[in-house]
Amino acid sequence: MSGGIAYVLDADGEFIKHCNTAMVDLEPVVSDSEQTAKVSADLWHLGQSDENILKRLIEHHARYTNSRRAQVILDKWAEYRARFVKVFPREYRRALTELARRTRRRLLNMARSPDFWNTSGCRRRARPPSRERSIIANSFCTYRTKRRRSRAHAAWIAASRSACRVPGQQYHSGLQ
Repeated sequence: MSGGIAYVLDADGEFIKHCNTAMVDLEPVVSDSEQTAKVSADLWHLGQSDENILKRLIEHHARYTNSRRAQVILDKWAEYRARFVKVFPREYRRALTELARRTRRRLLNMARSPDFWNTSGCRRRARPPSRERSIIANSFCTYRTKRRRSRAHAAWIAASRSACRVPGQQYHSGLQ
């Protein structure tokens, strides 16, 4: 494998005998609700649940190849989903975890920076424009400032939620 996830249909349950488990973890493909409850969203491949990715891949295969086997799998999805095995390379898991950690750290550092909250992005001109242009420029600066402030606030909340989250507890930001 080259740094991604593989989904294998293990019809007879013998796949583990043929796989080098020193480099990969074998996991069942669980439903969306189970994956949401059990697995951190940072470890989701492509930001989507495994069931959605796998089903979409099989639907595309069925559509483009007219495969009868793919159509049978889709027709009996609940039965066949349990037979699939997710092959998750340990190095890829480590990379996803590190990427999520760096992203959280970068968001927290940005939120702590005084420049991040600075909303004085509008420059004054040496000579004042006409009254009409001045009104347009001022309204644009106000819009741009509000937009920047709301983006900054949203980033700060997202970073603080993910950094301060305690497993099993619901986060309360204190904001209404």
